Amino acid sequence: MSPTRPPNAYGRADQWPEGPFTRLENDAALLAAVKMAASIAVEVRTARTRRYWSQDDLAKHAGVSKYTISRLESGGTWSDLRVVLRVCAALDLQLSVAPST
Repeated sequence: MSPTRPPNAYGRADQWPEGPFTRLENDAALLAAVKMAASIAVEVRTARTRRYWSQDDLAKHAGVSKYTISRLESGGTWSDLRVVLRVCAALDLQLSVAPST
């Protein structure tokens, strides 16, 4: 099974025409959360498609539902950290925190 688009065609989730967020209400914490969710969404989707996995394949490897993968990749919801870590482990991705600059 091959991906429908190459991974680099996805762009940043916070700039997708369909969302994932329409309003940030000048809230710095919300803006940071949106950017992080968008970044995680793009990295997960890119890593998954590079492996030629469907969302269902990733869900099985991570031990979560396909719906959970879909929501995570949309960048439109915040997932439980345990879910993000399971998905990252299935894709050999590392989640890290760094000081802001």
